[in-house]
Amino acid sequence: MMIDRRPILRIAFAFTVVVVTAAGPASAQSNYYPPTPAQGPPPNLSDNSQQFAIDTFITHHCCDATTGVTDGLYDQIDHAIAENNASYGIGSSGAVITATKTRYSPWMYATQYTDRPNQNVILSSYFIKYDITDIYWHGISYPFSRTAGQSVDIQISCEGWYPWYQGNGQLTLTSTVSAVTVDSGHSVLEDTFGGILWNNAIPQYVDSVVTSKLSQFASGTHRRALGFPCNTLGTIAFPDSPQFDSVLWDFFVPRRFPLSTAFQQLSIRVAQVRRLAVHDLSNSPIYYAVESPRLELYVGYNHLVVNLPQMQEGQVYVPDSSAVVSSPIPPTTAQYSGRLVIIANMWQVPQNIEDSTFLAFDKAANWGAGTRTVNTPKIWWYTSPMISRKPILVRSNGYEVTLQISGPPTSVYY
Repeated sequence: MMIDRRPILRIAFAFTVVVVTAAGPASAQSNYYPPTPAQGPPPNLSDNSQQFAIDTFITHHCCDATTGVTDGLYDQIDHAIAENNASYGIGSSGAVITATKTRYSPWMYATQYTDRPNQNVILSSYFIKYDITDIYWHGISYPFSRTAGQSVDIQISCEGWYPWYQGNGQLTLTSTVSAVTVDSGHSVLEDTFGGILWNNAIPQYVDSVVTSKLSQFASGTHRRALGFPCNTLGTIAFPDSPQFDSVLWDFFVPRRFPLSTAFQQLSIRVAQVRRLAVHDLSNSPIYYAVESPRLELYVGYNHLVVNLPQMQEGQVYVPDSSAVVSSPIPPTTAQYSGRLVIIANMWQVPQNIEDSTFLAFDKAANWGAGTRTVNTPKIWWYTSPMISRKPILVRSNGYEVTLQISGPPTSVYY
């Protein structure tokens, strides 16, 4: 149920490993800008939260709705190893496979995007060590063994939790499976045996064969809705009794609403965009003398795109009245005080360069109501032998974006 069970590979060998298929392209994450603040979902709010134990729902699970086969992560590995070892000695080549499986305690983890909203998810990580022994090839036994490893990260999220008061979230499982890698370290005896007699050809050949087989293991990311509505999320870990590690969530509807749904909204208008002057040491503009940028604005989880004209340094662009995005008021409860997070991305579209920054406001700041300025950055490298032998990363304000934020009455409660 948790991870697709489909044969991917028969190694050596004849070992089948079942993992998930790759999904769409991963979102861009920059090494130069910090991730945006996680905006939620709120933690589970009640003493009677819904829950499931990780080891009876993900690690092990009974059963696949169609086939009736146990289909948890460890179940699938055990099935694959049993199929492999049952075929040992039948083909011209093969090996015996055993696995050592480790699961780490679940914890709350914030996604790490720099250019879009982040959220808190529950992360539970696994590491699988495969021992490959009794290797033979065309009937000839090989007296040495190999080990391989693979990591699997399982994330549980409440996708679509925002806006919190509408309760539209769905508990979702996302599995990220690494490529299987072979340990290249050999025993002294094997290196001596293969190195002296055959110039290391035999150990290298075995490595190349095993690696080529394992490289066919599917890796990547797969996402699946679990069918549970949610708008809060939490986890509990028991290091001394990991069988009780659990995922917790609520489907919680607040008791109090504003009289008018119009008062629930924050309105953010792009008043103007100014290109700032930024030059390198040779007085050349960063990045280009004339740029064709695109402004992307996230307010909460809502998105606005403003296509700017060609811009020179000092030029100001005033968009029309359609450059507005609204957002529900962030959740505020006894256990959780949400923030309004505004993310500004400036894209140099022809060159595919993205620069990102963000602002965050809470209820005490009236969600930032008024005129606010956010400066999207520019970064570049320069070398100065007098300062450092290595290139130096420079960051400066590139564009000044003026926002007009219309906040709700401060008497609105949730």
